[in-house]
Amino acid sequence: MKKKHSFLISNLFLTLIFLGFQYSGIAQAYDFESDTNGNPPAFISATNGTISTDDDTSPGGRGKTMTTLTASSGTRAAFNMDLFPSTKNYSVTWKETYTTAGNSGFTLRAFGSNTVATGMQRGYLFLTKPVNGKANIYISKSSGFTLISAIDITAPGVDIPRWYRASVEESTLTFEYSDDGIAFTQIESITDTTYPNAGGTQYTRGYGAAITGSFTDDISYHQIISQTPLSINNISEYQVFQRNSSNQANILISGTYTGEPTAIEASFNQSPYVTIDSNPSNGTFSGTLPMVNSGQGTITIRYTNETGTTATVDNVGIGDVFVIAGQSNGSGRGNTLNSYTHATLKASLFGNDDVWKNLTDATDSNSGQVDPVSSDGSASGSAWPIVATSILANTGVPVAFVPTTKGGSSISQWQPEADHTDASTLYGSMNRRINAVGGVVAGVLFFQGESDANQGTAQGTYETKLSTLINTIATDFPGTKTMIGQIGKNSYPGTNSIRAAQISTINSNANALLGPTMYDIDLADEGGDNLHFKSDNDMAQFASRWYAAIDKRFYEGIDGYGPILDAINLTYDDGNNKVTIPFSDDSNPILDIASTVTANSFNLKNNGVSVAISEVSIVGNKIEITPTVSLNTAQTITLTYASLNTAVDAAIYDSNSLPAQPFYDETVNLENTLATENLKNNDFNIYPNPAKGIVYLKSDKNVNIELNITIYNTLGKKVLEMNKKAKNGVPINISSLNKGLYFLKVKTGFHESIKKIVIE
Repeated sequence: MKKKHSFLISNLFLTLIFLGFQYSGIAQAYDFESDTNGNPPAFISATNGTISTDDDTSPGGRGKTMTTLTASSGTRAAFNMDLFPSTKNYSVTWKETYTTAGNSGFTLRAFGSNTVATGMQRGYLFLTKPVNGKANIYISKSSGFTLISAIDITAPGVDIPRWYRASVEESTLTFEYSDDGIAFTQIESITDTTYPNAGGTQYTRGYGAAITGSFTDDISYHQIISQTPLSINNISEYQVFQRNSSNQANILISGTYTGEPTAIEASFNQSPYVTIDSNPSNGTFSGTLPMVNSGQGTITIRYTNETGTTATVDNVGIGDVFVIAGQSNGSGRGNTLNSYTHATLKASLFGNDDVWKNLTDATDSNSGQVDPVSSDGSASGSAWPIVATSILANTGVPVAFVPTTKGGSSISQWQPEADHTDASTLYGSMNRRINAVGGVVAGVLFFQGESDANQGTAQGTYETKLSTLINTIATDFPGTKTMIGQIGKNSYPGTNSIRAAQISTINSNANALLGPTMYDIDLADEGGDNLHFKSDNDMAQFASRWYAAIDKRFYEGIDGYGPILDAINLTYDDGNNKVTIPFSDDSNPILDIASTVTANSFNLKNNGVSVAISEVSIVGNKIEITPTVSLNTAQTITLTYASLNTAVDAAIYDSNSLPAQPFYDETVNLENTLATENLKNNDFNIYPNPAKGIVYLKSDKNVNIELNITIYNTLGKKVLEMNKKAKNGVPINISSLNKGLYFLKVKTGFHESIKKIVIE
């Protein structure tokens, strides 16, 4: 049996002082003296390439060392240092000698995979180019490398050994070298927060140059034990915890200590301390700070028996976390990088690098991107810092955003795979990131559809796939609803189908929320491209409408949307040759008399043939349009508003400048028919109204009558239907319906009655 390495020191506690660093803990090492010349060293596994023990027995020679030979792909070889445990803070020291050109080094906090270099992992790569006198530090990412430090040093020369030491301690990366293995000189010490978690160690050889001619020896590992006696390891500055319906959150806190605490207690924002771990042991602790009220401030922990021993994390929030999903307009293509403002509160971003930070644009930056599937190199100015400003100002609650968007993505690309956690898919990546921020969020903000409008995706197909997406979100993260924004101006012929599909899904799916409407904004002016919200003016409107919808649905705001068609009372008066279009809205007046609406904003059809409109006028809360010819009432009459780009700068607005919801091929009722249906409305009462949960329908005559009850939304879509008997009171369960205005139609064998009902 082969012996373990003679230089392996197992379970030995060391304390070594190097340039102010204190290296303490388990020391492990390779010196290859127990290995056989020509064979692979023990306890090192190849992920790409082959490795061998080399023995230079010449006088003054190198002795036994490790050398890499070949790589199966390109010129990169990668090997895991299996003796070295996965940890967060540690150093690796090695001796390196070269005879030919080449690059080599060690990746610390290694994990996952780097798809560019076969077998390599992500982490911090400390790379030497000894023949050129170079010392570089790279961030090894999932899809490549980012150089963060490049330092020139004097080249050691052929067959002249040099020692290097790479260290990671919290966010500090340190690179050192020595010509005698005793006195080390610091090459670089920089701060980076891309990879804050524990990882393993990997040796790399090649990296684009010759792979032979390098000999590595005396590779040693030392764990760095922080000199801070108490630390919080699982919470970062700017992190936001999603509050619950009681405006509170439980905060799990874990970390390390070096003293002898009898217990660990915690406080948020100077609240009374609560014991979170009554029996810490083995240098670690974990516990929950329960029912913390919403707000932002400092988490402080301390020893119960030594209250002066503390650790803190600043700018921690208990508030709302929103996930951004969809394509490029959600990612941001604005000309200006926006910022938020608030006197005291901080807005947060859980970046694509999985790091909590202060909210800045570009919110969807792919710097340090963990999941390549959603990497968007074109991300620029976005609406979310502007939205954050409004949320902070009007709610006083911290807010955070989690970008998961991908420019140009279709609804098919957003479909969940069998494994909902597969981060190589857009849904799986979003799923992973929701779990990374705690598994609970306020909601998903989804703005997508331009790609499908361009591809000609059928309305029914889009509806099915959109519902699959939002229902999967609600299943994987119970209670989470998805707000659907309606796509704006573009040149694609399938735009009506996508908008109609979005509206239909919102009306029929309880997990969907009505988002902002954007059809009226001219995306060609101010240097626009007819697709993206780029100019400051367009971006401001985009952001303000997102906030209005968010405020309405998540914060019980008073006006989140523009006027909505009262489809039940959309009528044609053949005697006066007028189509009357009534609207409902939270604002008053419902219609702004200064609206720019024109005849081009509508498409009136009689028996499927378009009819020209001679006049459009606003009369109170209704719009009246006059056809150029009288309509044939024996044939179907339909009306469309805001088809394609016909309502750009020609829209119906409410008193808060929000545009009316578009509608497509709505059936126009005949005025006299509707009047007959409403003759006996007083036969039934609805109570309570407004209502929530259960509403009661009572017949004034208190008789046993078989009723057919149908509830329509404001777009005329049937959302609920049932048969009941009217005696004293008929309970109707409306708990499945979203808040808003509805029309309840009651039909007996004798007549129909229609009443309005408001669901709170």
